[in-house]
Amino acid sequence: METTSAVAFDGRSVVDYGIPCSELIVRLPAAGREFGDVIKYSELKTPNSELKVMAQNNFLIQVQDLKKYFYRESFFSSEKKPIRAVDGISFSIRKGETLGLVGESGCGKTTAGKSILRLIEPTSGQIFFKGQDIFHLDREAMRKLRPHMQFIFQDPYESLNPRMKVGEIVGEGPEVHRMIQGYLEKTRKVSEILEKVGLHPQDAQRYPHEFSGGQRQRIGIARAISLNPELIVADEPVSALDVSIQAQILNLLMDLRDQLGLTYLFISHDLRIVKHISNRIAVMYMGKMIEMANSEDLFKRPLHPYTQVLLKAIPKLDPSQRREETLLREEHRPMPSDQGCLFQPRCPHSRERCQTEEPLLLNEGEDHLVACHFVS
Repeated sequence: METTSAVAFDGRSVVDYGIPCSELIVRLPAAGREFGDVIKYSELKTPNSELKVMAQNNFLIQVQDLKKYFYRESFFSSEKKPIRAVDGISFSIRKGETLGLVGESGCGKTTAGKSILRLIEPTSGQIFFKGQDIFHLDREAMRKLRPHMQFIFQDPYESLNPRMKVGEIVGEGPEVHRMIQGYLEKTRKVSEILEKVGLHPQDAQRYPHEFSGGQRQRIGIARAISLNPELIVADEPVSALDVSIQAQILNLLMDLRDQLGLTYLFISHDLRIVKHISNRIAVMYMGKMIEMANSEDLFKRPLHPYTQVLLKAIPKLDPSQRREETLLREEHRPMPSDQGCLFQPRCPHSRERCQTEEPLLLNEGEDHLVACHFVS
């Protein structure tokens, strides 16, 4: 497999976006090729800024340079200043894989997850789902695509309609998308789904407030899988639960992944939980992707200073393993800058170059990507 490709679609190498491949699906109008044509790396003699690429590596979803900006107005000025919630992130997830997305609160994890499914509209970028760019699909086309892409919300109670019974909540999606017909088929379908998530079929006649937090989250998971999706974005699905219940829900998600062939984008701020369920882990900071690697490799060899700080922040039960930790230079979060590394004001290893030049997300070997000028 080619891992040193220099073919660019926006001036950066394919590998910079975590897409190592030997063959690319491209659209090159000037070359007389149609979208979907497969050409080998050796056939691409020169980079082309117009090149749109997708790796033919069993990727279910590929995100390229995704941005989501919110704008705030000032009472004393007509100028709208952007809040860069997601600022040019790129990643890919193979079918059946789980990618963990971690970072501190407010770094843009949830916004990224919702933008990928277009629950909120992205500002710019490309989102390929099974080879189709869904960024410009109209409302009706997205409606047809919804059953294949589902979302598990963080709050297991606020995301459920308190006036609807569980059977109505779980059966609403298949009914709207005409996957079931008639009351008897709906009842049978709902019963099957509830049993898959560890609930009793009779629970379909109860309301959400009659369940515990863990049971409510099972209902949320049941609603997500009711449409037989291929991709599920799970937004901190266990953060509001007790530790013992967290383990049960994580095991349920992994069992469903194996049984139904699901692909997860698992969002969390808890690295221990992400390691337990994820094949790969991506770290976000202030809207940008700063490191991405295999789960085991990231824990054994964290390269970015921010990732190192996150790992050191994990509580250790054994007193002998506790040690004096390197503190960040600043406690507060700085405002985003148009130049330089965003982590520079807090980085204990900051140098002059970090203030003026933004680091690119580059491959440091074994598909371990990191955005740092001075990889440590």
